[in-house]
Amino acid sequence: MEDPESHNPYPVLTDAEFLELERVGTVIHRTPGSLLFGEGEETDFALVIRKGTVRIAKGGSGRVISLRGAGQPVGEQAAIRKKPRSASVYAIDDVEALLLSAPAWRQFLYSNSRAAVALLALSYDRQDESDRKLVESSSLAVEQRLARQLIDLVDDKGLGERSGDGIALKPFSQVDLAQLIGASRDAVVPVIRALKKSGIVATGWKQIIIVDPVALRGIARGERIASG
Repeated sequence: MEDPESHNPYPVLTDAEFLELERVGTVIHRTPGSLLFGEGEETDFALVIRKGTVRIAKGGSGRVISLRGAGQPVGEQAAIRKKPRSASVYAIDDVEALLLSAPAWRQFLYSNSRAAVALLALSYDRQDESDRKLVESSSLAVEQRLARQLIDLVDDKGLGERSGDGIALKPFSQVDLAQLIGASRDAVVPVIRALKKSGIVATGWKQIIIVDPVALRGIARGERIASG
């Protein structure tokens, strides 16, 4: 679905395109923790998230590689390439998605060249993001990437819960956050320690609490640092 606040020249789906998909798709609902499809499966349907957020995980350890939210396609490559699933997809919160058969998804792309180009641009963006994670390894780069990821989880994914201590992100451990930004746990732990020492975040069991969102946004923009 088109985001009026986005400056992306290629929104993945415009409102009109999404309505077109709704006419040929089926709405499904999944509760938090549900598996939408698993790595290695030979299913070939595509999903478009309507509400909620899903976690993309890979490998036996369930390494988190990305998150997807409302308006974003998931598993669309399997519907095009007819190959086994390259990752597993789990619901983080209550998820509502549009299920599209592989023929319906391919026909949509054949008939909508704008959406096909947007999907191609999205695949390049995801590859660029993956490449950046591999080359940015300094403590300052990890700190900024972590700050950006935390802000994204709250602002774009809507996963933060406000409490007396701040904004809590409950489903995420330090390992999960390290995987999301493409860093090792050993690289992330001292950064979180510095953020805690500066009073910007606090931590609990499988959760991180944003105590000072203004300072965190400053780090995300490169205007300040928490680590010495």
